[in-house]
Amino acid sequence: MTLRIGFVGAGWAARQHAASLDGLGEAPPVLVTDFDPGRAEQLARDCGARVGAIEEFAGLDAAVVTTPTGAHAAAILPLLDAGVAVFVEKPLTLTEQDARTVVTAAAEAGVPVAVGYQWRAVPALQTLERELAGQRIALLLSQGIGITQARSWFTDGGLSGGLLGERGSHHLDLLRHLGGPVAEVRAVRGAERVSGEAPVGSEDVLGVTCTHVGGATSTTALVWASQAHLPEQSLRVVSDRGHYLLALDPEFRLTGRTGGRDVQAGGTEVPFVRQLARFLAAIRSGDAADVFCTAEQAAQTVEVVCAAARALDSGTGVGVPNR
Repeated sequence: MTLRIGFVGAGWAARQHAASLDGLGEAPPVLVTDFDPGRAEQLARDCGARVGAIEEFAGLDAAVVTTPTGAHAAAILPLLDAGVAVFVEKPLTLTEQDARTVVTAAAEAGVPVAVGYQWRAVPALQTLERELAGQRIALLLSQGIGITQARSWFTDGGLSGGLLGERGSHHLDLLRHLGGPVAEVRAVRGAERVSGEAPVGSEDVLGVTCTHVGGATSTTALVWASQAHLPEQSLRVVSDRGHYLLALDPEFRLTGRTGGRDVQAGGTEVPFVRQLARFLAAIRSGDAADVFCTAEQAAQTVEVVCAAARALDSGTGVGVPNR
């Protein structure tokens, strides 16, 4: 079954997904739209597609949405209304209200909606999940130190959500995925600038601590750094029976020890590609839930991110709704 796929957004992420389609042996996109007509035309030429408006996506099997986050809901909702399956880059939206509107629209459409939290597609994460089965998680510690690639809109908080929305949501999604629902969030911002960018509405250093409903505590430290810094994305998990370290970029590798037994896992599959492959398989199977991250799961992460943003401003703990 050859799928007809359109791209909403024609920037860096769209080009990565176009390369993934090619690597998977899928047909290239047939339709492209973007706020920048020149950028849309360039990607369309490179893929052999044509440029069109969002209204012309009706009748396609799927759309890949890579606009800035602040524009996600406006792109997703008409696609779902037309019955088009959607793969959207993370985070799902910037606000809880928009996220819940998308969840409702996805349920009514009955088509797959996948959100691009690629770490959920890391094979070593699935090994960690199996190891943790039956264990009580006590502490999760994640850190993200790195640059943002080719995103001119990153420092516009109304488009990206800044460091917390663009980078922090990756970590908060993973912490919520493993640690379970979050009851309360606390957050602090650092004063130093280490990114080399002008201070235009996005912090360079953040710390977020979550109290999980099941008893776990999680903390993530986030740094938007310049290219002079050594990047690192990682997660440590301490349970009642073990201690694990999951490297998350550029390598994807699990090491740890539980019950006197060493744990190791890796894999050559690229999660960025793997998440898209699972989405396309869900369209073909007709199982809308068979994606690595659903709209509902991503909406719950949006609620944690928004609570963290309020905690940054208030300096107090902020509760998170649990559904």
